[in-house]
Amino acid sequence: MAGALIRYVCRNTAHARARSAVTSPVTLHENEWAFCPAGFIGEHTWEQIEGETLETLRRRSADVRVRA
Repeated sequence: MAGALIRYVCRNTAHARARSAVTSPVTLHENEWAFCPAGFIGEHTWEQIEGETLETLRRRSADVRVRA
């Protein structure tokens, strides 16, 4: 996964408010890497993005939780 870009982000508001990931926050969606901040198994609301590293998405996810 090192250096791979994530192409989908889960925008489910309940998942975004989770304090930490239940399982791995990375999964596959439509044969591309996808990121859910909660690491939940289902009920995702996927949004396609340009492509970001896992580290960048984790940092942004933490920033959103701090501001909420």
